[in-house]
Amino acid sequence: MGRFYSVMVLGVVLLSLLGCGGGSGDAEFDALNSNERELTPDSLSETATGSLVIADLTGNQSVSEGADVVLTVTVTGSDFLTYQWYFDGLPLTGEVGPSLALSELESAQGGTYQVVVSNGVSEVTSDAISLSVLPTVFMVDVDVSWDVPAYRVDGSSFDPSEVVEYKVYFGSSESDLALYQSAGNTPQITLQDLTSGDYVVGVSILDGFGLESDISTVVNFSI
Repeated sequence: MGRFYSVMVLGVVLLSLLGCGGGSGDAEFDALNSNERELTPDSLSETATGSLVIADLTGNQSVSEGADVVLTVTVTGSDFLTYQWYFDGLPLTGEVGPSLALSELESAQGGTYQVVVSNGVSEVTSDAISLSVLPTVFMVDVDVSWDVPAYRVDGSSFDPSEVVEYKVYFGSSESDLALYQSAGNTPQITLQDLTSGDYVVGVSILDGFGLESDISTVVNFSI
């Protein structure tokens, strides 16, 4: 009767039936050559079950709307890895690779991103990546001009040559109106590098006698 051997390798049974067929003496079988590494359950599984370590991860990001961002993770300890990216705790459909590409970002995409990496036996969760998406800032220059008054408050005539200086007042509302700058004796000025918002502007006149008028009726405008 032949000899029956059973070797368990990662849940797969390899059967070898030796000495079958009834010859004289036992058949000899050298399962491993001297220069081959023995395949044991431990050596076969060490790659799959090794401790997973996140070696590199994209840091926190702060970008403007419309920008593109790529988040990446590098994991050591295994060759057979699966990935799942999350946004604010919810899985992102189809984002199952070591990189997460985000294009033409909108403010709603700002938040916390994480990735879970698994080798089928163990898994590791990355630290949170904070992504801030800032509104795009537009800055514009606004030209402001005004008419030179023909009369003083008392009804007497006023000659434009009497103007020594126009003072321009500027703010986001009448309550915070403040001196912006002098326009000299030219009835126009450019308000520079204004961002989106609501604004008011008014003008006063300083004459050769050192008298300053009240601030004109303010003009409201928005950007």
